Amino acid sequence: MLVRRFQAEDAAAIARLNARLSAKGARFLVYSEGVEQDRSRPITDRLYVSVDGEEIRGAVWLQEYPVRVGDRDVIMGSPKYLVAESLFDSRYVAVPRRLLIHCSQLQPLLIGLGYGGHGSSMARMLAAMRWEGQTVPFFFRIVSAGRVLRELAPIRSTAARRRVADAVRVTGLPDLVVSLMSGAGALRAPRLGREIRVDEVAQFGPWADDTWDRSARRYGFLTVRNHAMLCTLFPGTMPDITRLRVTRSGSDVGWAVVLLHDFAPEPDRRFGRLHVGMLADVLADPEDARIIVGAATEWLIAHGAEIIITNQSHVAWIAALRRAAFFEGPVNYASYRSPPVEQLLEASDLRGRGMHFTRGEGDGPIWYPLRPKDDAGTVRRR
Repeated sequence: MLVRRFQAEDAAAIARLNARLSAKGARFLVYSEGVEQDRSRPITDRLYVSVDGEEIRGAVWLQEYPVRVGDRDVIMGSPKYLVAESLFDSRYVAVPRRLLIHCSQLQPLLIGLGYGGHGSSMARMLAAMRWEGQTVPFFFRIVSAGRVLRELAPIRSTAARRRVADAVRVTGLPDLVVSLMSGAGALRAPRLGREIRVDEVAQFGPWADDTWDRSARRYGFLTVRNHAMLCTLFPGTMPDITRLRVTRSGSDVGWAVVLLHDFAPEPDRRFGRLHVGMLADVLADPEDARIIVGAATEWLIAHGAEIIITNQSHVAWIAALRRAAFFEGPVNYASYRSPPVEQLLEASDLRGRGMHFTRGEGDGPIWYPLRPKDDAGTVRRR
């Protein structure tokens, strides 16, 4: 079985692979690479396929982009959207590993994010290949406890749990408790004074470069977030997204990317019909994390969020979330680093500045299982 770069004539074989995967109930399919790459983008994407005669048995995207390590920028890669028939056919069990090995030969400095935590097949495979794993903690803030008790699937996963949730919900006590806890959190966190201004912006501009230049040196390891990268990570076509620019007395403090989605028209398998907010990505000096978290949280609540979720790895942002009445939940997001990345980190001067990973990285802030599709129904990347 051969692993190679996608070719235009592979489109028919990929369509047949997707048909086989769909017939087996697969959640994710393979989308074809465009004929031309936009060389002006700071992120490059290349598709590699596992070829078995006239058929394709699996595929993976190798995405490359700049990462700040210590005080310098390094091009790293991420294997993304790995899909293989090994999900349903044991004859192709070696396909995912071969695809990953091919990516590592092309780009040894690889990092992976997401995977639903450490228990997924992808995460287990990376651990077996001696990649270093780290949890990116998950936090949530309940705004409407009654609605959450009625709609959130993990709370209602059994008949017994549903009975208890409904019995507690009708008392009205959950919303009272959440109100008291949120008030306590608000007392601990600094209030947004008159000098703090929060503006919705249609797109990131050069002003974001000033935030990057100032704040990046305060972190040891993070994806580059200048305005060119931000425009690529969070394009105007991305649904449900709002960019918040936060200033203090006219000077930029930082920014937040938030998402808000109402699942009432099409209930989600986890969130039911909830109005869900996500604090997807953030950047500011670590000591200003509480201002950014507070501003984003206030915006999401004011716009109807009934529950707010986020993943953050840096200690300053974790502390800010706890001060804003967020609670840590079950692990659902992980980061993995190839051995060459670990060697680079060990040789770099990080000075204890910490790693800054968010939900805005990896597959990006998208609502699963929703995936963008073109007019022909072919799954494509954002």
